[in-house]
Amino acid sequence: MHIPKEVARVTRTVPIVMAGSYNPVEAGLVASLARPGGNITGLTANSGPEIEAKRLQLLKEVTPAVSRIAFLGLKSDWESPEGKSVGAVTPRLGITLVHAEHTHPPSMAAPLRSSAASGLKPCSYQATVRTSPTAS
Repeated sequence: MHIPKEVARVTRTVPIVMAGSYNPVEAGLVASLARPGGNITGLTANSGPEIEAKRLQLLKEVTPAVSRIAFLGLKSDWESPEGKSVGAVTPRLGITLVHAEHTHPPSMAAPLRSSAASGLKPCSYQATVRTSPTAS
């Protein structure tokens, strides 16, 4: 049962303030983060895939000379909506995004060394917590 959805079904007039939600837009709780509409508002721990692209835009703003960036993450991170969002914004920012794949935390040293050796200067690490298994 998804409690905020159940509460939202009961009333459209009583304000509902979320203490935290993973992705309220994807969950169908609000229309958008900028304009949630309805009677639900509050905090979110993840605002959806677009936030990853925004983080890359901010990185480019503070380091404008950067042209190649390593995306250090699992294959599932690279192929996720978040990874695709980052990949979609890179041409507009003039950035080449390289996937420096690792399979679990102890194996991160090799992709970091490889990224550094090829001249990649900031590395963006995406930690994804999955609550259910996904197909690879």
